[in-house]
Amino acid sequence: PTDVVIATSSTRRRAQCLLVHPAATVVELRGNVGTRLQKLAERPDFDVMLLAAAGLERLKFVIRPQGQLQGEGVPEGLLAVRLAPEEMLPAVGQGAVGLEVRSGDERIAEVCRALNHGNTLLCVRAERSFLRAMGGGCASPIAAYAEVLGHQIRLRVISFLEGSAKRAEARRRLQEPDELGAQLASEL
Repeated sequence: PTDVVIATSSTRRRAQCLLVHPAATVVELRGNVGTRLQKLAERPDFDVMLLAAAGLERLKFVIRPQGQLQGEGVPEGLLAVRLAPEEMLPAVGQGAVGLEVRSGDERIAEVCRALNHGNTLLCVRAERSFLRAMGGGCASPIAAYAEVLGHQIRLRVISFLEGSAKRAEARRRLQEPDELGAQLASEL
């Protein structure tokens, strides 16, 4: 509908929503996930709320096949749908877990190397390289999604830093994640 009200706390999600649905009203909604869900259930002035799927999963929320959102503290009757990257690109590094270790602690660094997922690391490197080259940060209206496809990394990006949407996509060899991110930043 033309009068839809979408609640989100992310400038990146806000910009992508308005790109797809310029007639929408996007309002800021703050608070922890439980508080936001309660507001959505109780306030008739909100039609839709956008949250990070990675955050919902971390909190053990589940979207059932018929769209019911289930988890601790979820108000009755809320429905949910997962948006594919083709519909909305996520934040840089969304869903990846990073570990930081003390400088020089080789024993713990070795444990972390054993836990590392190589393809995820390559994807996050490509995405972060793009963000860094764009001069963006965690609150910037920039999105990037990298994935390993065979022997290549594909990176899709969108930036709203200059007001309008600028998109780009490219592929490079697995060994070139940093170059891929920098390449797409230079194309925008």
